[in-house]
Amino acid sequence: MAFWSTVAPAIAASAAAALVEMAQGFSAAQAVANRQGRRVALAGTAQAVGLTAAAVLVAGPLLTFAGPHALMLGLGGPLLAYGLSRLREAALQAAGVAPAPDHRAGTAPDAFTAVLPHVLNVAFIVIATGLGRGHGLGLYERVAAGALAGTLLAALLCRLAPQPLPAAQANPLRIGIGVILSSLGLFWTGQGLGINWPGADFVLYAFGAFFLTTTFFAVTFLPERARGRE
Repeated sequence: MAFWSTVAPAIAASAAAALVEMAQGFSAAQAVANRQGRRVALAGTAQAVGLTAAAVLVAGPLLTFAGPHALMLGLGGPLLAYGLSRLREAALQAAGVAPAPDHRAGTAPDAFTAVLPHVLNVAFIVIATGLGRGHGLGLYERVAAGALAGTLLAALLCRLAPQPLPAAQANPLRIGIGVILSSLGLFWTGQGLGINWPGADFVLYAFGAFFLTTTFFAVTFLPERARGRE
């Protein structure tokens, strides 16, 4: 299991995704706390995080019973689709074509509802990146530890900073997450189908360069195209 071609990208993706997602979730929970009180918000947040953490702990050992090719194909496809959707969303926001979501709006009725979608996103990334390569629980535990570190950092930042990261500052992280997840998803889907990628695991960096270059051109030319339609 090559560290720089497989382990490092998976850990980086889970840590960065947890940082971005949980910062948004904690910010939404803070909006609920302003309306309903800190104790209610903390209880709802703890329930959402605890329920998802339990699901991650149970899903990992259960999914290892599947064969490596089945895991790579079953998790690689959804991971590719998820990564591309996140990359598209970040690119549209970076280009100014789509507005950035306001996670401080406080539209969720309670903290559990506000935080749950974000922790579920993190859980999916941990499961898909940790098990998609078919390496068993060794990589899974490292990826889960990376997500935990990102979550703790998000909690610390939300505690110290009065406001969450502005969209302009958070968007590069979202693009990076989308690039890594899309690259891992494409790589594992191909391996699940029996494709022997040239360069073995290091072809991931070629995939990453492709997705990053495509996103750069999208961010550059989408505003011009939008102005041409006006």
